[in-house]
Amino acid sequence: MKRLKGAWAAVTLIAAMALPFRTSAQEVPTPGFLPATAQANAWIEAEPMVARARHAAEAANHSGAATAASPHEWTARVQGQRRSYQDSGARSNEWSAQLERAIRINGKAGLDRQLRDLEAELGRARVGEARHEAARALSDAWSGVIVARGQHALLKEQLALAVSNLEAVQKRLGAGDASALDANVAQSEIGVVA
Repeated sequence: MKRLKGAWAAVTLIAAMALPFRTSAQEVPTPGFLPATAQANAWIEAEPMVARARHAAEAANHSGAATAASPHEWTARVQGQRRSYQDSGARSNEWSAQLERAIRINGKAGLDRQLRDLEAELGRARVGEARHEAARALSDAWSGVIVARGQHALLKEQLALAVSNLEAVQKRLGAGDASALDANVAQSEIGVVA
């Protein structure tokens, strides 16, 4: 019996492992109280700190490319010089020409390429961080908008209730069923809400 249970468990485990697992991101529509994803992305990309980080990343890429290429290129120099000797009064025209190329120490080219790659990676990370911070700022601002809209709706509802209460108290006052104090309290509720 134990053997049968063990075999059954093994078959079940193998069958479960053989089933293809499929996970995919589902497109969920943006709720109505939030901005559209495209609009939020546009706002984030338009944020000055994101643009500054993007430009810094581009500069890091150019700087890294220059470092990897190295300043060790051929250099040609020509120099001319004219001299006058006081003793003899003779003149001399001299010149020199040079062709130079510096060399890298062993392994320096590889280190320069690694430095280029690290600078590019750092630039991409800074852009990602700037986008993250801009998204957080947008989220905070949008949450404030949602809270303000809710508070505005609640205040409108409270004002409508206070006006309705005042009208009812004024009708009761006209009928002699309420005092002037009740009317003053109803009137002050409108001032508190508004």
